[in-house]
Amino acid sequence: YYCDAYTTDSGVTFPMNGYKLTSVIDASQGGTTNVNVYIPKDGTIGTKDSNGFLIKSQSQVIAIGDNAFANTENVDYLNLPGEIRYIGDSAFEESFIKSVSFKNVGNIGNQAFKNCSQLSTVSLGDGISIIGAEAFFGSGITAITFPYSVSRIGTGAFAECSRMKTADLNAITQAGCTLGDYAFYNCYALDSLNFGDATITAVGVACFAVETGVTGNLTAFNYP
Repeated sequence: YYCDAYTTDSGVTFPMNGYKLTSVIDASQGGTTNVNVYIPKDGTIGTKDSNGFLIKSQSQVIAIGDNAFANTENVDYLNLPGEIRYIGDSAFEESFIKSVSFKNVGNIGNQAFKNCSQLSTVSLGDGISIIGAEAFFGSGITAITFPYSVSRIGTGAFAECSRMKTADLNAITQAGCTLGDYAFYNCYALDSLNFGDATITAVGVACFAVETGVTGNLTAFNYP
């Protein structure tokens, strides 16, 4: 089972750091120390630790939690390992991150990289399915290419990305892919938008609109 912490009878709590644990306290021995136990997995003999648990394996980190690195100033480049599948809401909001590379991330949470003004380079891996609301709102992205796996680009996901010049959606092949309301709102530097053969079924309200009084570079494009 999964255990975050172990509390002794005297009320002292020890963090277990996400280990999968098996209790090896032997009540018949009165809970004394150095009680020999058999480990069913490989048949070896061991002793319980000071907390009464035997560590069998360490669980993988598969996600970055909500607000985990929000407002962080000392993270410049992020290269996520293949085990990471989920980026939580506001995980890097308003951080100083400059570049991020995804491998197998399937879901980018709401406001995950919102207002990361120095974030100019984003490489989306083939596993990306959902890009949350305002995920990259106000970031410094200059160009973005979407993989085939994208099924939803959330409301305002790339809104106010004033430096974005190109967006390539051609590779998207997921049936029913949708672009949310205001997904690319006020990206007034955008001058190249490639739909190609993308299987996009819905484009939200004001998806590519610019504010009144702002001259946008995008003058025409063809829907797939």
